Amino acid sequence: MKLCCHFGLLVFVASFSNGEDTNRWAEKMARPLPPLSDSAWRSISAAGAKKPVVTITLTNDVSQDAILAVTDRVSAHHGIDAYFDGYCGFGARLTRQYVGRGSLVAVSFAWDQRPKQTIISLHRTNAVPADVWARDMTKALRDRFGEDTIRDSKR
Repeated sequence: MKLCCHFGLLVFVASFSNGEDTNRWAEKMARPLPPLSDSAWRSISAAGAKKPVVTITLTNDVSQDAILAVTDRVSAHHGIDAYFDGYCGFGARLTRQYVGRGSLVAVSFAWDQRPKQTIISLHRTNAVPADVWARDMTKALRDRFGEDTIRDSKR
């Protein structure tokens, strides 16, 4: 069953990848996902339930929009270019999840504590692209928000 769900996610994710040259950062942007089927939700949930291959924790009191501007750009550059947002009952955004090219990136806003934390995690099966994504994401976050904002980055 796990193989079936994982394969389903890869097929689902491949349908959102447009195959364009990923060397042009400015031209690729993340876009909202269309409404998803139950099987697509199950595949995404199964991928997200596995331990992430990379976790980056950002501690900074910047806006969610500023953080998402960076994560949108870097994730889209790596072909992880479709997303959906998760909100709580009173309308606060709790998460943004990106899918594409066999990957799931979760941006979770743990802002009910001090300091505020944003946890960015990558779920992927291929280690080499995961390393490149982690390097690019960490660099982009540090360049935008400062060296001290990355509390830890785990592989």
